[in-house]
Amino acid sequence: MDIVTRDPATGRFAIQGEWCINNGHEIVKAIEAQLPALAGDELLLDFAKVRFIDSSGISDLIQINMKLRPKGRRIVIEGAGPEVRKVFGICKLERLVTLRD
Repeated sequence: MDIVTRDPATGRFAIQGEWCINNGHEIVKAIEAQLPALAGDELLLDFAKVRFIDSSGISDLIQINMKLRPKGRRIVIEGAGPEVRKVFGICKLERLVTLRD
C-alpha cells in the first residue's frame, strides 16, 4: 500500500494497493501527519487503485474519522471498486464516511 499523491491543501490522498494489518499503521501515520494542514472539511481518499481492505483497514478509517469529526470534518472515499465497496457495505462504513464514484 502506498500513498501515491497527497495534497493537504485540497485534502486529497490517492492510495494504491492493499490496506491491511501489515501496512495500515503507516498509512494512518502519513494521513494524520497532514491533518493539521487540511484546508476544508473533507479528507478525500482516492481508492481507485485500492485492491483490498481488511478489518484492520476499516478500523484505521474509523480511527481517522474519530479525529476528524470533532472538528466538523469528514472522510470522503472516491472511486472504490466493487470488492472494496462490498467490504464497506458489510461493515456499514457508509454510515461514517461518504462514498463517491
